[in-house]
Amino acid sequence: MFQIAGHGVASELALTGRIIDADEAFRHGIVSRVVPADELDKAAIELAQDIAKRPPLAVKMARRVISQLATAEVDRSMYEEMLAQTVVMSSEEYKAQRAERLGD
Repeated sequence: MFQIAGHGVASELALTGRIIDADEAFRHGIVSRVVPADELDKAAIELAQDIAKRPPLAVKMARRVISQLATAEVDRSMYEEMLAQTVVMSSEEYKAQRAERLGD
């Protein structure tokens, strides 16, 4: 998310645990569009149909390039994030905070 939303937004969300709604995610470029929940299936199907109309080789190559955009540095960062989340979410500190928030 750092590469998409920038250091400030990524840091704030990671350090505070704040959840953002779809409109804010859109403003930060984290999602490409926002549709009402009851229109989600229709919008997804329309997008898929639009992509299906494009030249297959061009779509395949674009998908390949997009999938390769995750460089080794990004992969390493994602691994570190996964490791940190696993450690934190397994901790007694996290369990206590979660119980406090949920009123358990």
